[in-house]
Amino acid sequence: MTSTPNQLLAVAESIFIGSKTECMHRAVISRAYYSTFHACKEYHVKLPRPGSVGTASGMHNQLISQLATPDPKLSIDAKLSSIALGKLLRSLCAQRVKSDYRILETVTQDETKRAIETARTIFSNIPA
Repeated sequence: MTSTPNQLLAVAESIFIGSKTECMHRAVISRAYYSTFHACKEYHVKLPRPGSVGTASGMHNQLISQLATPDPKLSIDAKLSSIALGKLLRSLCAQRVKSDYRILETVTQDETKRAIETARTIFSNIPA
């Protein structure tokens, strides 16, 4: 990989600092989401047992489902971490869908700030 999830988040934060337009807010949310998606994917593939996909379709929803529904044989700490990451990633994914696909809906500076905060929370909750 030539870019890391941390580098993607750094780009999102850099854009956020100078974001003056709604288009920039949308770009920040998108980059913040993708940084966390890749970080969570790296975390999930390192687990000894994958979580359940259930009926989720598409790679993003499948990862969120796997994180939110960890294998019952994982340690309690691993299960709790996975579930928390799944919830946070689901929330940020919803923001990303709005910013990328619902261009007639307004994306505010406050929403952008929340996206950055959620991304930082996700990174800080990924076990080392």
